[in-house]
Amino acid sequence: MAYFISGIILMLTVVSCTQPTKIVVTQQNWATAMTILDCQVSEPRQHVDPQAAASSPTQLQPGEIRYIKVYAENPANLSGVEIKQGQSYQFALSPLNVWFDRTVEANPIVGWKDDLSLWLRVIRWLGTKISQSPSHDLMVLMGRIQGNSPGLFAFKDHIEWIDTNRSKAGGTFIAPSSGELTLFANDVKGKYKNNRGYLLLRLQLAPL
Repeated sequence: MAYFISGIILMLTVVSCTQPTKIVVTQQNWATAMTILDCQVSEPRQHVDPQAAASSPTQLQPGEIRYIKVYAENPANLSGVEIKQGQSYQFALSPLNVWFDRTVEANPIVGWKDDLSLWLRVIRWLGTKISQSPSHDLMVLMGRIQGNSPGLFAFKDHIEWIDTNRSKAGGTFIAPSSGELTLFANDVKGKYKNNRGYLLLRLQLAPL
């Protein structure tokens, strides 16, 4: 907890949990909406209540926006969103600097930071080989489609823009299959308990 408290203290102090009935989010007010919506975003269902996993995910309508928290220590953040194969989805990730694998600072786009000792570089190499996605670095944000034909992809492969000043990035991906979108940091199975931090995923079905 202590590893990322300083990184999110500002967010926690400015959030207002008044639960407004409607919030119109535009590209211009995105940064403000990130803090306002922090108490309204969809918690990954498995993280909050494992029994809720039996509930049915819902499809997004064209232009509809969903906000989802993705916890680094959760190996399967169920989004509650059913996506359809071949459809385009726009996404944004923020913040990019409160994501830790034990004591190693990471980034959901690039994975482990490069300023590592020789020993940590060895661990990184070995860990990547036996991670859930060996072709991607440790702690890269992954998406898995839970359906009849599971699909696995990394958000980093679909990044179209990065705003380092606001610590966010985004892009568009085409769903490789149909089913509920599950999110997780790439890591070795059974080694998620020492991960810390969360990010906010903004997901939108691209307008037709």
